[in-house]
Amino acid sequence: MDKSIDTKLEKIRRGQYKPSDFIIADAKDEDMGGGIFCIGAQLEDASCPRSYPEYLQVMRKMFSSGLVDLKLMSASSAERLVEEGLFEYSPVPPAVRYNDATDIW
Repeated sequence: MDKSIDTKLEKIRRGQYKPSDFIIADAKDEDMGGGIFCIGAQLEDASCPRSYPEYLQVMRKMFSSGLVDLKLMSASSAERLVEEGLFEYSPVPPAVRYNDATDIW
């Protein structure tokens, strides 16, 4: 399946782009730093941190919305979602932030 980001980048390269070709990346790599509270609070109780499975579910929901062209994640989150087959037949590719703080798989 063609990736939407590749299609948009090609239009930009050719100079044949329009405002709807704006590339949108969803950055969901908060789990790489900031402790448990970095992945957000539960909607029901803002003082209670969201669990990692809930955080992954938020990522799945945004992924399936059709609003993004690229999903930026930590290595461990990407590994889980790729193993689920989430990206296999999708126009959205996974992207991973690698740096000195990259989490251990």
